[in-house]
Amino acid sequence: MARFYGIVGYAKSVEKAPSVYEDVVTEKTYFGNFVRDSRHWTSSGVVNDDLTFNHTISIIADDFATKNLGFIKYVIISGCRVSVTGIEVQRPRIILTLGGLYNGPLPDET
Repeated sequence: MARFYGIVGYAKSVEKAPSVYEDVVTEKTYFGNFVRDSRHWTSSGVVNDDLTFNHTISIIADDFATKNLGFIKYVIISGCRVSVTGIEVQRPRIILTLGGLYNGPLPDET
């Protein structure tokens, strides 16, 4: 089993003004293992095929990860943000199933 050391992104909706919400992204670093490491190209009838990851990553959960399970959005692998499509809790680990590339909000660089 290959080792994983990388970033997991969390996005939480925060009220910036009355009835105005914005996603605030937080990134945390985790250790873990690749349970499955595969990827494939999906032909969707457009000019460029879509890259789909079929990775499964088992990370060692900390208190922040356990309390914010519903806000996990992506994992950074080889410089690419890959969206999380499934979460399974097997204490003390969290199993993350990954899908396609993530195109949502990013953390502020300020």
